[in-house]
Amino acid sequence: MQKRQILVVVVVLAGVSLVVSDEDVKPLDFYKYSLQWPPSACMQPPPGKKCEVRHEARFTIHGYWPQYNKDTPVPPYCDDLRCTNTKPTSANDVVKILKDSPLKKELMKDWPNLYARQIKKEEDNLEFWKYEWRKHGMCSDDANKPSKYFIFRDTLTLLPNFKNLRRDTKCPEVQH
Repeated sequence: MQKRQILVVVVVLAGVSLVVSDEDVKPLDFYKYSLQWPPSACMQPPPGKKCEVRHEARFTIHGYWPQYNKDTPVPPYCDDLRCTNTKPTSANDVVKILKDSPLKKELMKDWPNLYARQIKKEEDNLEFWKYEWRKHGMCSDDANKPSKYFIFRDTLTLLPNFKNLRRDTKCPEVQH
């Protein structure tokens, strides 16, 4: 009799935890799309980093980040598992996908790691995109389907919408 009561309590608690965990997932409200002007970004690189402008003078993508209302960043998956109700694709798996993807060439041009240790080396860019996925993509709408959401693909399709930004903005010239 006592074993049956314990079993019933365990089953009820398991059901309650499933309901609570689904309700705890907070849907994101929007994505912040951030561009960078490489000559400006390289004027003050982060401490301990070197930066070389290796691209023509044009805006590149800095990030694409899920946000909650009032411009609050969604915390990384490793800090808050409640940011999604699915198990996200691991950052290592996303790197494997990108490494063999034709999208990699576009990413190297449009979303480069400006602070790469090895100029134009794909490993530095892959590590950068891995970081971006781990910090932002794993809590995106389709965190378990990077081929559908693929934070990078969505972001790249937005860049042409900003082609007139340089014309309409005062930007420092590239120093060679």
